[in-house]
Amino acid sequence: MSEQYDRGVWLENFLQNLGIDEYAIGTAIDDDNIDKSFQLIQDNPSITKDEFLQKMHIEEYKINTIPHKYRNYGNGEFNADKMFNDIQAHVKSGKNINEFFGEDSVLYTFLDHYYQLIIYNPINNDENFCDDGSDYSDELLLPLEKRSYDILTKIQWMIDNGADPNAGGDWLPLMPPVAFIDYAMTEFLLEHGANAHYSGEEDGEIPFGCGNYYIDDLDISALNYSFEPNAKRAIFDQILKIATLFARHGVTDVHAHCIDIDSKSHSVHITQARVKY
Repeated sequence: MSEQYDRGVWLENFLQNLGIDEYAIGTAIDDDNIDKSFQLIQDNPSITKDEFLQKMHIEEYKINTIPHKYRNYGNGEFNADKMFNDIQAHVKSGKNINEFFGEDSVLYTFLDHYYQLIIYNPINNDENFCDDGSDYSDELLLPLEKRSYDILTKIQWMIDNGADPNAGGDWLPLMPPVAFIDYAMTEFLLEHGANAHYSGEEDGEIPFGCGNYYIDDLDISALNYSFEPNAKRAIFDQILKIATLFARHGVTDVHAHCIDIDSKSHSVHITQARVKY
């Protein structure tokens, strides 16, 4: 093993003993930070968890603790129509739709519930629920207006009543449809003002990424599905279509593991990953 690998293992064990979560440890031992982390500990062997995080300017993962009744995914009582009706009542009472979920984007949170509890429903043992990582709901291949849940009417109403497609800070409305490889919803949000250019980092850079959060996410999906023996061809078609959408909205000159977008021609190429050894 290389010296860098051994150093990373040692750092991981040290930081775990400090009680630092895996998200922050991953940041601390990535290529940009590993030498600084190692030197900091060497110079301060009695360093505390808080001191290390502060000096490295690293934050641990923060669980969403919004005290809202719709955040509980596991109680078996989720009612999608009630949630939408409550949003409507909130707006009709004169309140700002973007404040319904507190600081969280109303579109992001609504779509998060849509994918987690309607498209893939672990509560009701829905046949679309993917439990092995290889399945993909055929519902996502349909246009929005043809889906069993009337998502188009609801999401259009929210947009028409001021829902911001770019609100949410680090949790933006485009993230769920891209993560769930939903071409139709991605297209809808982009056509209604969602910003295709998002880096995911304050300094405008994605670690180990291609420079655009959404293409990076698509690329990871393509990479993962490449090694799923039961993955449908339609999944890769959807990934290609979504990447092409982003190219049309100015996201170019990106080169990832499976996805390339040419800066001059705006052409998109996607290839399945192959095992090298």
